[in-house]
Amino acid sequence: MIRHHAVLTESVTAYAPATSAYSDLLSGLGLSGQTLTVQLDRVMSAQAYMMLTNDFFRISCFAFLALAATRPKKGASATTGH
Repeated sequence: MIRHHAVLTESVTAYAPATSAYSDLLSGLGLSGQTLTVQLDRVMSAQAYMMLTNDFFRISCFAFLALAATRPKKGASATTGH
């Protein structure tokens, strides 16, 4: 998550149009100063967790496909238990 948060933080600058628009929106709702910064950080953290969730499911997909691609040895049979 730290990597994703860092990547998102790099794109949030005072000169980015999306950041300015979101800051203006939050200012219109009455947020300013540190409260506005905390809200921006919360949004970035939520998005970083979403990116982490995407990575987890991507890795799970590859693991499933790798396991599905393996086949039992020829002539092997399932054990009957006891």
